[in-house]
Amino acid sequence: HEAYVGGLQNTLAFLQTWTKDRYEQQIAARPDSSDARLEVPSNSSSSNHNQQQPRKRQSLSSFVRKPLYNITLPDGTDVMTVTVMERLKSELPLETRRYHLTDYKRCCRGRDIVETIQRIYSVPHEEEATKFAQYLQYRKVIHHVCDDGHLVEKNDKFFRLQCHHTPSILNTYCIWTEKNVTS
Repeated sequence: HEAYVGGLQNTLAFLQTWTKDRYEQQIAARPDSSDARLEVPSNSSSSNHNQQQPRKRQSLSSFVRKPLYNITLPDGTDVMTVTVMERLKSELPLETRRYHLTDYKRCCRGRDIVETIQRIYSVPHEEEATKFAQYLQYRKVIHHVCDDGHLVEKNDKFFRLQCHHTPSILNTYCIWTEKNVTS
């Protein structure tokens, strides 16, 4: 705030010179590290054979193809949990519902879940859709609003997606289990 900087172009020019000056003062003015581990590797054949060979990096695509948390859809394909949750989040009729003077936000009925699964995953029979909904409940994608242990069926009990169920944690898409917390 030492000088008036003016408009956008002046501000950008000021920031570029400030960044360059800061780099020269704080980074370029320091001597290079003498640590051999930080040196640029050479391709010469006269390198020391006693040194460890660098490990080959796995490509990112190998991790993308094998996600840690898969959900097997009714047609047998594996997709990531977040994909199923986002699809259900966009398709389910999530509303605030009242039961015994308690409001349950962003929830839906069991019958809505079964009908939505039949529609979006092309499941012809209601029993198959109910089994898949119970599988999603077992995988903790769907919860009963009170965690009473009610199974998803074609009924009027209220259920909520995991991403709406535990808003007190930062990553609501991760299924938090004891294994995740302790490791």
